[in-house]
Amino acid sequence: MAVLTSREAIKQDVLKELAPRDEALAKLPVPLRATGTGSTTTLIDTKLGRGTTQANRYDGRDIEVLTNVTVGPAVTIAFVDGGAGADTITDSNNGLALVLTGDTIQVSGSTSNDGDYLVATGAVAGTITLATGVLTTEAAGATVTITVIAIAAVDDAGFNGTSTVTYSPTIATAPLAGAKYLMYPLGLGPERLEAAIGDVLRETVGPHVYFPSLVADPDLTLYVDYVAATAAGAIVSVSSPTTEEYVTTSSGVFMGEKAVHIVAAGASDGFETANFSVTDTEILLVSVFIWVNVETSGVDVILYNTTGSAALKTVNVDEPAWTEVRFTQAVGSGVEQCKLQFLSQANLDDFYVSAPIIVQSTSMHSYDMPSWFTYPGQVAGFRYLDAGPASSSGSTSGDVFIPLGRQPRADHAPGSILDARGVHQVKLGGMIPADNRPVYVEVMREFDELLTNAATTPADRQYLRNAVVARILDRWGDKDARKWQRRASARAEMLGYNPREMRIEPNPTTVV
Repeated sequence: MAVLTSREAIKQDVLKELAPRDEALAKLPVPLRATGTGSTTTLIDTKLGRGTTQANRYDGRDIEVLTNVTVGPAVTIAFVDGGAGADTITDSNNGLALVLTGDTIQVSGSTSNDGDYLVATGAVAGTITLATGVLTTEAAGATVTITVIAIAAVDDAGFNGTSTVTYSPTIATAPLAGAKYLMYPLGLGPERLEAAIGDVLRETVGPHVYFPSLVADPDLTLYVDYVAATAAGAIVSVSSPTTEEYVTTSSGVFMGEKAVHIVAAGASDGFETANFSVTDTEILLVSVFIWVNVETSGVDVILYNTTGSAALKTVNVDEPAWTEVRFTQAVGSGVEQCKLQFLSQANLDDFYVSAPIIVQSTSMHSYDMPSWFTYPGQVAGFRYLDAGPASSSGSTSGDVFIPLGRQPRADHAPGSILDARGVHQVKLGGMIPADNRPVYVEVMREFDELLTNAATTPADRQYLRNAVVARILDRWGDKDARKWQRRASARAEMLGYNPREMRIEPNPTTVV
């Protein structure tokens, strides 16, 4: 599982390198923490007044305040997805009392609601209201951290010489004692640093595995709230599981970035994919990775004939470890649409289904590549997966295997069609997963930008620090930019990245 790094952590790494270039900030730690409770226009930190200081010492420096709000105990916290109504976060102990209208809050440690949110209505009786359609339902009992984010700049002569800085504009919530904050060197602010991080991520491509599939978005990368089916063709729940969520933790994901987690409230609870079209002459190859964490009678993986309202194939899984369900099935006459279902057999069945969700045709077939796939040159190779050894006897014989139990093998390159103006810019054709072996593409893919402080990336943290520092120093005209460019390039080469826009400078030589 890739180590994920948040935008906030990247900011801190970069500021640790750049802040010492500003004399006023050279001796201060990153991040800083307030030592007293300030106001909506002041921040208190005795570290700022060490030694003899002047009122103008910190003039013009941007401050990003991250005020932790105490919420809990955890059993009192509830996230409510209002659907067409207002989304709310409630704390019955009123730990959200300090959150005001206009604040930006950062949620971390939740099951599926981590991110930054604008508060539409401040705390009323322990409840804050957010914009409609931004939350997924999270039951009471969530253990979360809620942080209020505010950005301002130190006023002229804004330091009292001992501990207090005055800033503007006024922020909604006063920074509390212990609040974490970042102070930026002159010439740099949060927005500029965020833009530099985004540029580096967007201009860096790294190795990625993609399985073409008849299922829409097999990597689960587009889906945010499958319960509410907010994405076109999104995965939807079946019946009413106690838990229905996406997870990104290493224990819950076997491949890819996400998995679907289900805890059943009864038999036949679970989820299903959107329908996908087939022809009645096709034979379909299905391959999915599933972990049955807790089971009574096992979990069913079903290839379902939507046209005829009947199961084409059912495989029961009861292994307490990651397993691969793999089988081929003829579609049959008259079948026009199918879908995959993942359903419990009893109450409290607890299982995970990891990306990718693979359905490939054993006939010559074309596949629409995702929007991030823009040109065939991104392809590094094609491989197929042999099935691993059969899993233990408790599962359906011959259809359940130890996942990735055999080494992938090289496959022929299928044809491709590139249409820069097309809805689907690239189509791959001629892929045949013969002999029960799914085919995948080794591809170089851009890293996604981070839109919030809480958002995370699998891109290497050390590489990002080096590359972002190099970009900012280059814009400042600082000669040290070359040193940081070399460091970033060396790290990128080791990791197999291709930083397309980075200038790779040679080591300097001295001519005598």
